[in-house]
Amino acid sequence: MFDFNHLRDNGSSYRQHGRFAMFVALRMLAASLLLMVHSVLPFVMMPKGLSIKGMSDFLFDKHSESYERAERSKKRVRNSNEL
Repeated sequence: MFDFNHLRDNGSSYRQHGRFAMFVALRMLAASLLLMVHSVLPFVMMPKGLSIKGMSDFLFDKHSESYERAERSKKRVRNSNEL
């Protein structure tokens, strides 16, 4: 449940992580609110970036970026331990 190495493992600072997490949370909140409106008023269309497909693509891209950043961070840690 608690991972005190999360920031180091992902190669980000507290500020970078907070900004990223808040951005994702606000985008998901906007998508959720618009989807609730769309459920009652189906003629109100979802913007492409906030549609289910758009959010899925966004989250996949962000996950890929995060994974690559974590791998680079792990590689730096391994290299510094070898010195």
